[in-house]
Amino acid sequence: MVETCSRELWRVAENSVRENCVNTAAGPLVTAGAHQFKTFWVRDFCYAVPGLLEVLDPNLVRHQLALALQNTRSDGLVARGFDVVNPKARVLAATCGLETLDFFSFAAKPLKAEYLGEHGTPAADSNLLVLLACMQWSERTGDPYFFEHHEGNLKKIFAFSCSSRNGPLLEQPPFSDWQDSARRNGATFYLNLLFLRVLRKLQRAKFAWALPESVENCVASFWNSFYCPEHSLFRSQIGRDQFSLETQLWCIEEDLFARYLDRKNLWESLRRSPLWGEGLPGRAVWPPYPASEVSWTTKLVGLRHYHDQFYWSWLMAESMKVAKIMGAQADVAALMSELAKLAKRHNTIHEIYEKKEALRPVRRPFYRSEFPFTWGAAKILEALRQK
Repeated sequence: MVETCSRELWRVAENSVRENCVNTAAGPLVTAGAHQFKTFWVRDFCYAVPGLLEVLDPNLVRHQLALALQNTRSDGLVARGFDVVNPKARVLAATCGLETLDFFSFAAKPLKAEYLGEHGTPAADSNLLVLLACMQWSERTGDPYFFEHHEGNLKKIFAFSCSSRNGPLLEQPPFSDWQDSARRNGATFYLNLLFLRVLRKLQRAKFAWALPESVENCVASFWNSFYCPEHSLFRSQIGRDQFSLETQLWCIEEDLFARYLDRKNLWESLRRSPLWGEGLPGRAVWPPYPASEVSWTTKLVGLRHYHDQFYWSWLMAESMKVAKIMGAQADVAALMSELAKLAKRHNTIHEIYEKKEALRPVRRPFYRSEFPFTWGAAKILEALRQK
């Protein structure tokens, strides 16, 4: 049964990724989706890199990473995304069912980089995600020249990330990380944990420009700032009892706080928490955001709970991957079964689902869950490959 689910899920996830491959004047690229997200979103792509390398030509992935690196702004800021039109116009066109007009075609039009989003802020996590994806590329392919060729931009990108530090912690502007429907400004565990993951990889690779930072000092600072002993989980923000799923999963997967905590205990705390509610993880945070912290544009299209109550395909896949690492076979089987049912029912991988009697893709008068969704599909491929 598990093997059958695995094969069917792999087939749909692979097809979903391939459907989002487009030809552009800059060469072939993988977009984040096929409708409102038919844009080269740097964040989504970087998260997808390990899964994309399972099914696509590695040269396509390298080319897309190089495009992001080569368009680094002079101060070291990575672009949020690339498109032939304003991405906001593409989202609006998809809402009106007009995204297939020739005006939105990638054919023979130059790509334009976008650096700031609708709130006038950069994607605070994209710099770190590009660095992480480049390291994952290097580890997977063994390419000895990629880093040497791009090291100048990689160094600038890292320095830009470090420039947001206030004391030992990185800070971010509002509406700027992947949960960008919520304010989340200041020092978040998410951004700082990304920094720690990148720093560990850079120092293991012995990049001299990353060595002044101490991994152990970061671990100590982040532990003291974010760990909540009452819930035995890591807070999303200092002094606030709200918890994000992806950060708990990364701490477990990479055993980042082994000096302070047995990851089995963190795993059990996560499974007992509402983040793993009813045996089905996938919601980004708990408890939900107050309405005052959610952007008005998100509420306008009926997605008040976009980042706190809907089930994300990529988070379900990430949970399955970590369950495999922890040897939790019952959790693996349950998540694989649920993802396979959704894949079979819709023959694609959606971005977000909501739970009624069962999970179903989110649909509102002015919004529908993106499909195929590259980030979710690639994370499923990555999770299925995990031993």
